[in-house]
Amino acid sequence: VANGNVTAQIADQANGKSKYKYTVDHRIIGDPAPGCAKTYTVRYRCGNNPQVHEISLPKEAGWGDKSVVLDCEGN
Repeated sequence: VANGNVTAQIADQANGKSKYKYTVDHRIIGDPAPGCAKTYTVRYRCGNNPQVHEISLPKEAGWGDKSVVLDCEGN
């Protein structure tokens, strides 16, 4: 678990869904280092499958309209 972790915030919304679009918003998840660019990365598993998926967005993604799609439909 890395610094700035917002696992609970995403898990509350995505758990139990086979596909979920999460929009990065610094006003909701906070800013662990104001003034510094940060890359947003999501790591997730689908059900009981041990395979870990990873999606990253470019630095400061929360300032634009940036989303990640957690997708378990094809797994």
